[in-house]
Amino acid sequence: MKDAVKTLWQICFDDTEQFVDCYFENLYSDTCNEAIVRNAQLIAATQLLSFPLQWSGKELPVAYLSGICTHPDYRRQGVMRALLDTVLNRLYREEVWAAALIPAETWLFDVYGKFGFADVFNYSTELFTASVTTSSTCEVQPYTSRFREETIALLHNCPQRPCGLLITEAYFDVIIKAFAVEKRPVLLCIDKGCPVGVAFASEQQRVLAIAAVDETVRNLLLNDLCRLLDCSCLTVLTPPQEEILPLGMLRIVAAEKWMAHYATAHPRAELSLHLSDPFIAANNGYFHISDGQCRRVGECRKAMMLSMNDLSRLLLADEKPYMMLMLNE
Repeated sequence: MKDAVKTLWQICFDDTEQFVDCYFENLYSDTCNEAIVRNAQLIAATQLLSFPLQWSGKELPVAYLSGICTHPDYRRQGVMRALLDTVLNRLYREEVWAAALIPAETWLFDVYGKFGFADVFNYSTELFTASVTTSSTCEVQPYTSRFREETIALLHNCPQRPCGLLITEAYFDVIIKAFAVEKRPVLLCIDKGCPVGVAFASEQQRVLAIAAVDETVRNLLLNDLCRLLDCSCLTVLTPPQEEILPLGMLRIVAAEKWMAHYATAHPRAELSLHLSDPFIAANNGYFHISDGQCRRVGECRKAMMLSMNDLSRLLLADEKPYMMLMLNE
């Protein structure tokens, strides 16, 4: 199956050979793959990669749908609907709370919206201009595996990201390998033998992720990237600020569990909801949230009618969830 999925990936996506080899050597497994085969030919596939989503003080099990693709000869024939139907029900059985993805093209936001995915992951950009840096005891250097655990902790503990996908140790190792094979810079800022900042950049003078303990460290990293990339300006991707751009989507799979956790985190909330889910039958019904609890109830005429897209937006409205380093660019 692995070789067939790899061939389909290469047909559908314009990735470098080095990246594709890295992905299939380090991330792919038949157990995480979901596929559709017709007449002995693989025609659609996706990989379900496990990530924790940090939300309201809890880490929720989420599957990131990577490499969703349909063979060009079988598009517009309901194949993607069949694949996602299978995926969503598999995740429900495996007690995964949600699915996340990043559409490969802008028009796909509307397509995935039809399956209950909501565009809740956004980002902003900042233009950084190189400047004269003041003297510092910190040293900027290329990433080394010696600081693996500390670097992962930096990415997790950035105060600007209270809600979002957390990078696992296994996925972090793949990120480092992918950046290495494509010769993309990863810089650490070291102070007294300990990492206090990390930055990941692309050859297009874009900083795909940066985490630093303070602005001084952040500026040191960005200035060093300017020197390394021989440029005076960088576009820095940041968590959503005032002007936002769409990044990724989330689809709640285990609705009752989400609402129960929301009720616990918002004990004063009082909501009557009527959920409609054409893919996961168990999510359909009437629910009442009050006094820190979520209960399934009988028919209620005053209940707010919600699709699964609406539910994601309602529960995550104030959280500004973020994802980074998902190898989407």
